[in-house]
Amino acid sequence: MALYVPVEAVRYEKLDDLSLVFHRLSGETHILSPEMEAIYEAIPAGGADAEQILFRLEAVHGLVEAEEGDPASALCLRLDQLTELGIVRHIS
Repeated sequence: MALYVPVEAVRYEKLDDLSLVFHRLSGETHILSPEMEAIYEAIPAGGADAEQILFRLEAVHGLVEAEEGDPASALCLRLDQLTELGIVRHIS
């Protein structure tokens, strides 16, 4: 099963209602939506697979619902988006 790991070369800051992630290598700053913030915070430093991350989200935020399809598929889509931003690594 694939693991998702936070990238070490980022700085994560919460400012009032905003969550910012600064990618040191690219110099880019990303603003995370509340949904993406919750997902990012649910990824432990040592990494986790999508099922473990979903379990952590449910434990902290209660029932996780998806707009379409099942929550696990929706979560994988969001994790892939975080990976594309370069703030999460996907390890097969």
